[in-house]
Amino acid sequence: WQTRIVSGNELSDQELQWARELYMNVARKNLELNVFALPMSVFRGFSQSPAWEYILLYLPVESGGPVDGRPVAIGVSHTPGEAYRPLVAGVDYRYLWPTEDHDVSTYRQLLLQAVRRARTLGKSTIHLGMGAPLEKRRFGATRQQVSAFIRSEESYASAQLLEFAQQHGNPKTSQKAC
Repeated sequence: WQTRIVSGNELSDQELQWARELYMNVARKNLELNVFALPMSVFRGFSQSPAWEYILLYLPVESGGPVDGRPVAIGVSHTPGEAYRPLVAGVDYRYLWPTEDHDVSTYRQLLLQAVRRARTLGKSTIHLGMGAPLEKRRFGATRQQVSAFIRSEESYASAQLLEFAQQHGNPKTSQKAC
């Protein structure tokens, strides 16, 4: 694996477009979380701000990587303060699984590079976000309970939300929730 860390205006428009395409691969496939289709302007904003950095992960051609040399995964992280916060991940699913030369999945390798980068920067905490808990536990992550509160102006939507939560969500959800 080859890794490139960039911040500032180091990425071309073409590289930023590819980063967004990799992100959209994950956004379309991730059914565990409601992921929004971030516009291109957000990716440009990340690249223009010193508070954000890109981790670009490359799989060499001789190891089965793309012949055009583009990254097979990207991560975008917020770096100020004591914590390192990977916010956006993108993966080329054609190169997701291990190869003969690389026995680690692309996503796991991206997580590893984020952890290494946080350590290099001397960060005391890494906020890995939600989703993919098994992969994150392999790096010592611990789960934290997260709650969301919703205010509804009418009861029909509240009743539907409660029914959905009871069928698909937290078994602790009760009538008191609405």
